[in-house]
Amino acid sequence: MSHSTSLVVLVAAGLALPLAAHASAGSAPVATASAVGAAKPTLRAPKTKKQPRAKRKLLRRPTKPVQPPPEDPPPPPAEVAETGALAGLTAAHNAARTDVGVGPLVWSPQLAGYAQQWAQHLADNGCGLQHRQGDSYGENMFWTTTPRSASYVVSQWVDEKADYDHETHSCSGVCGHYTQVVWSSTTTLGCGMATCGQGQVWVCNYDPQGNYLGQAPY
Repeated sequence: MSHSTSLVVLVAAGLALPLAAHASAGSAPVATASAVGAAKPTLRAPKTKKQPRAKRKLLRRPTKPVQPPPEDPPPPPAEVAETGALAGLTAAHNAARTDVGVGPLVWSPQLAGYAQQWAQHLADNGCGLQHRQGDSYGENMFWTTTPRSASYVVSQWVDEKADYDHETHSCSGVCGHYTQVVWSSTTTLGCGMATCGQGQVWVCNYDPQGNYLGQAPY
């Protein structure tokens, strides 16, 4: 939309003054008027309607979510000595290792506490055998409905030797418990045992772990 502005020149004292006008393209002709002793009117720009001021939005910084206080880490497992029902586990392992010319294992009270913690977890949940996930230890487990000795438990793993062919590094049945017992790079073990009714669940952990795919135990 175009706006036009006109300048009206008045006739004073009978003298005609030139008419000056300024108009934008397409505007109407400028009109004239005469008056005696009239002052020159002041031309004002047409009043424009004030636009309401836009409300400014207050920008707020995002608030940081409130984090719950960190939970206390679980206490480390208590150290477990090779006494009581656990006595003889290291000797039974080392007897099997000696048979194939592998060095002996050493009992680790810290690793035994770790194994005991898992054995108790299994006993509290019906004594079903389930390997612990997410750790870096080797693990053998055994479950029995009647109390057994430490040497008996290890003998059940070592009996798998009959299914293991060292020349071809293959198994004709289950032999992973045996190969972990005699794995040459393993140096320490720790075991735990927990009861559920008349039954027992045994867990032994090994460090470093064995049973790497494609590698022979010794």
